[in-house]
Parts: sequence; C-alpha cells; structure tokens
Amino acid sequence: MPHVSGPQVTVFGVFPPPVTGMTVCTGKIADRVAETTVVRRLDLSNGSPVIDWPFRLAKLGRILRAYWCLVVRRKPVAAWLYMPINARAAAHFNLVAALLGRLRGYRIVAHHHVYAYLDRFDWRIWLLDKLVGSQGAHTVHCPLMQEHFQARYPTDVPFWFVPPTIVSAPRSAEPSRVPGR
Repeated sequence: MPHVSGPQVTVFGVFPPPVTGMTVCTGKIADRVAETTVVRRLDLSNGSPVIDWPFRLAKLGRILRAYWCLVVRRKPVAAWLYMPINARAAAHFNLVAALLGRLRGYRIVAHHHVYAYLDRFDWRIWLLDKLVGSQGAHTVHCPLMQEHFQARYPTDVPFWFVPPTIVSAPRSAEPSRVPGR
C-alpha cells in the first residue's frame, strides 16, 4: 500500500466468512468508510464457521500478524483504529490491539455489538474504555445500548450510533407464499 497522507482507518476484526451479524456488520462498515478514505483491513478470519483447536490456532496466528502490522506499518497522521469488541476471554485481543494502537497514536473506535459485558461488568471492557479515551469513540446500535453501557461503565468517551439495520437485506415488495395455500 502506498503512503497515505490523509485520514486512514485500520479495521481490526473478523470479516466474512464466517457469516455472522458481527462479521457482516464489520464488512459493511469497512466498505462504507472505504468510499471516502483509505481502509486497511486486518482480517482475523480463517473463513471457517467451526470453532475448534485448528481454528483457534489459525486465528491466533492472524491476530499476532495483525498486531505486528499495527506496530511496524507506517501510520498516517490522522489514523483511526476501528474494531468490533469481543466478549469474555476474546476481549483480551481487543485490549492488546487498543494498547498497541494508542502507543502508535491511533484514535480508537470500539464497536459494541454484543450485550454480554453490558449485562455483567467485565474489567476488560472497563480498561478498554480507558484506552479508547476522549479522542476515540464507542459505537453502539441505539441510545438504549449507550445508556446500558454508561450505567455499567461510566465514561466521558463520545458515542456514535450505527444501527444494525445497515446490513439488513431489502425486503421484497410481496411476502412469499406457501405452496398449496
């Protein structure tokens, strides 16, 4: 990739396949942002929908490669690091990426797509909020999700809204009919 002097967004996340709500949303957001600026994809997917030990090892290799890219690749002055946030133990990967991003001067955008850590406090998400800081942003699906986040993790970090409907398929004009009816 040639040197970019303007804004750039680096996306650290899983892109389809496998096809899940989070992966499709990540892909759509990256595509939309790419319409106006340079997007660098650090894809953590190995394409498999099966989560077994080979999958986990392959994903760990992709994560380590993505960390390496965050550390050694040239970073434009106006650079953003966007990442969908994982729940439970996988949130450790987001923490490391956010820490590396902050050390390199990226502004962090944490996209919250799940409720697991909104229902129960998770110290990793609390720490992630501190790494995002006031120069970054939290992305949520609706004002209610923001309220739930702020109730669990009081923060002054700005919030942006990206409704999950950005990935919805258009509905057909007529509902499908069941044969024989």
